[in-house]
Amino acid sequence: EGIIPPQLYPNIVQSLPFQLELLNTRVAFPEFDTTTTVYTFFDEIHTPSVFSYITGYTIGLPGKIMGLFREEAPEQPLPRGFATDSIISVTKDQMKIIEDMRERMTVNLDEESGTLTLTAQMPDPQAAAEVGQAGITLIQEYIKNYRTRKATQNLEFAEEQLAKARKRFEQAQARLAEFRDSNVILSTAK
Repeated sequence: EGIIPPQLYPNIVQSLPFQLELLNTRVAFPEFDTTTTVYTFFDEIHTPSVFSYITGYTIGLPGKIMGLFREEAPEQPLPRGFATDSIISVTKDQMKIIEDMRERMTVNLDEESGTLTLTAQMPDPQAAAEVGQAGITLIQEYIKNYRTRKATQNLEFAEEQLAKARKRFEQAQARLAEFRDSNVILSTAK
């Protein structure tokens, strides 16, 4: 009870809350001589490949032209510190970076040995190691928080059941006392 099956870990890693936490993690990128959040790195520092530029200007040209005439929306910060099961809103550009990060991090389960393998691919080897370690830490925190929530729910249920049982016991005691008081002198002349 209170255990997340390892088969669900890949789903946890791909979930939006997990990805947002990961993208908000500060990581060192020695090859780029900077330390910043993973999101800021992909949003401002990392330059896309030549192929993505060509694709952006051939396939995405109509959108780029329309963008020149449209008013720029102000940049929104990446959500952080949200409550469990809350609704999370991200922009289209943020979602592109999240999707990119989902492809860069994978978790595989070896059913035979029960071993989980987390793989992180980044443009910088040091950053890949740090992102991988951050991913492991986030999974551990997620599991710890899940177990804590589950234990809290179980405790609340047990306390509720105890309160109901105590109330029934006190009602039964009151009925017994009332019965004894009303049947004290029952002797008759017969």
